[in-house]
Amino acid sequence: ALSEAIETGADDVVVDLNHVSFMGSTGIRELVRVHDAVRRIELRVSPGIVRRALETAVLPDTFVLVE
Repeated sequence: ALSEAIETGADDVVVDLNHVSFMGSTGIRELVRVHDAVRRIELRVSPGIVRRALETAVLPDTFVLVE
């Protein structure tokens, strides 16, 4: 879905991670992979282990975490 968003020329991408129960380095790497192609990436993620993983990762300024 991220690749498709880039191919369509989207400036802003919203990724709903509220039902994701684990986010490892591979998932974070995929999110970071698209950051050069878009202006803003909004990550919708509730409090918990996935949010903590994203908060401890060094993410570019294009990422915005929201609940």
